[in-house]
Amino acid sequence: MHHRATRLNTAKWTECASDFASDLPSRKISVHVNESKLKEISLLDGCYCLTTSVSAAEMDKESVHARYKDLAMVEEAFRTCKTGHLKLRPIDVRKAERTRAHVFVVMLSYLLAQELRACWREVDATVEENLAALAGLCGVRVSVPISVSVPSGGEIYMIPKPRPELNKLFDLANTPPPTILPAGKTNAVTERKLKTRRK
Repeated sequence: MHHRATRLNTAKWTECASDFASDLPSRKISVHVNESKLKEISLLDGCYCLTTSVSAAEMDKESVHARYKDLAMVEEAFRTCKTGHLKLRPIDVRKAERTRAHVFVVMLSYLLAQELRACWREVDATVEENLAALAGLCGVRVSVPISVSVPSGGEIYMIPKPRPELNKLFDLANTPPPTILPAGKTNAVTERKLKTRRK
């Protein structure tokens, strides 16, 4: 029992006892909580200590803590770029200049994501969730037949008025919602196309 309490990190404020002599059906296990010791240990809840090789004359404790918080933000940025929403990995290109271009586009995308996060900070959703909601915007193709007034005819892609929750995202980003899409086919090299081409 003491081994289990040590593994659960409760041995400092609990006392465990077990009646090993009795049969298993009537075996009794008792746990006593030392309230005074638990209260003493709980005073350190949420506390942590930072150590650094920089002297106090060079940097005060507030600056050390601020730089530590910045380090957590850097680690979060690398996670987002490598394996998160931006998916730097896997790299499906092989030439050096294309690899550099791929990483450059991902870094630009991260800067854009940070800007959107600042704009949408009052929205209870992540940047990824908001972008997924904006992906639901649909276009309507309007065909104009050939007539006397329009001899060449043609077509135009229009976007209906967004829903209120999507319109709020455009307002917070200080960007008017799109109303018209350019006509014609757009050839985008996606991750799926790159994998198919590599096979």
